[in-house]
Amino acid sequence: GQFDGDSAWANSPDGVAQYIHTYRRAMAAWAKRFPESILVVQYEDLVRDPESEIPKLLGHCGLSDHPETRSPHLSKRSAPTLSFGQVRRPINAGSIDAAAQFPLASHDLRAALDALNVG
Repeated sequence: GQFDGDSAWANSPDGVAQYIHTYRRAMAAWAKRFPESILVVQYEDLVRDPESEIPKLLGHCGLSDHPETRSPHLSKRSAPTLSFGQVRRPINAGSIDAAAQFPLASHDLRAALDALNVG
């Protein structure tokens, strides 16, 4: 795998499901405590409509908007990430519902998420 011992949670469907569950519980607690500070951004909305979603996100963070924020693929900077191939493509909605194309591969993760009532 591409994950080392520090990412042991990512090596099994149950580990990933537990991580997602814990993350969502933590974010819900922070959002309840500091509702004005937490902006929830849906990935699907962001990639379908970056022209309105990115300015909203930047504004919430107190940052000014620049057209370059909609074209990160044109940056010449280094992108040391396992998703380096995606970084060099324009923002797109191509991965929305991608798991549906692989029902057998995603079955165990879906079952683990369902067991934790994580939608």
